[in-house]
Amino acid sequence: MITSGIKRSMVGALIGAAALGPALVVGTGDAQAAPSAGGSCSPRQASSIAFTSSNKPLVCTNVGNRYRWVRVARIDPKVRRTGSPCSGAYPVAVNTKGKAVICADGRWRTQG
Repeated sequence: MITSGIKRSMVGALIGAAALGPALVVGTGDAQAAPSAGGSCSPRQASSIAFTSSNKPLVCTNVGNRYRWVRVARIDPKVRRTGSPCSGAYPVAVNTKGKAVICADGRWRTQG
């Protein structure tokens, strides 16, 4: 579990301008309608990564007690182990379980 300060940092790092259009959801195993930034996602999809038709990354995260698809700046191309050190060069990566992790306080951390 991460602190509320890190949660606020995550929301700040993840929220960006809304991107409309279809996306490919990675890591959920569900065949479903394509999400868009700001659209609803389920708790089961939390920390899943999706890409819009223009290849913009989205992450399903808890925002104000609701799960929403939010934009992320960049995703590290390497798979990262939760808890391992990060440099801050990328704000988001995919962990060994296929879920999004954020770089906070010098470590890759899960949404919690």
